[in-house]
Amino acid sequence: MLLLLGCYTVANGQETHVLPLGAAKSDTVAAKPKLFHKYKEMDIIDVALEIANKTSLRHIDTTAKKKGKLYIAPLPGIGYSLNTGLAAVLNTNFAFYTSAKQEANISSIVTSINVTQMNQFILPILSNIWLDDNKYNIQGNWLYAKFPQATFGLGGHTNLTNTFNIDYSNIRLQTALYRAIAPDLLLGLGYTYEYFWNISQVSQPTGDVTDMTKYGFTPTSTSSAPTLNLLYDTRHYT
Repeated sequence: MLLLLGCYTVANGQETHVLPLGAAKSDTVAAKPKLFHKYKEMDIIDVALEIANKTSLRHIDTTAKKKGKLYIAPLPGIGYSLNTGLAAVLNTNFAFYTSAKQEANISSIVTSINVTQMNQFILPILSNIWLDDNKYNIQGNWLYAKFPQATFGLGGHTNLTNTFNIDYSNIRLQTALYRAIAPDLLLGLGYTYEYFWNISQVSQPTGDVTDMTKYGFTPTSTSSAPTLNLLYDTRHYT
């Protein structure tokens, strides 16, 4: 004959109660629902449905991964800053898989076309591409900019009468190839190249020698160097 003894302990571990033999006791207190516990990944619509207790309307993506298929998500917008004034912006995300395996990370290329009130044009291109079942990762940070802007020269204690405009074009190419050397740890080699051209002073104050002239400048400037990179990344791009 077996005798079963039931017990439970309060969370702080200071009080223990023993149920009488043969007694049965069930928990009649309804568990409080936990927000955001059902799904590993959620977007803003999923969050709104969870808060409104409408999770039955949530769409579960069961589509199998397709190698090479391109997913495009454009998003227009407007922006503002002191350097640019108003800006019309077109953001576009290009996503794709280089492998059909379930654990394969999604690769992406993100661009943002910016045309501003100050006659500036800015085009960044950010890439994050995974290869060979996440063994290799290529990251890029490319930029083209035509960027006239106001400057007050070097140092502090300046006022609006010190302002003048400069103009330049700029291209930046930063690329690195990473190799996984441990879980979530990648080692990479890269190269950075940056080139400025058509550097000029515009609307220079009459009769004044600007700090840019005093410091000395040339119409072009080039910077480049190889890079050694160590990346620790626990995110999973699925």
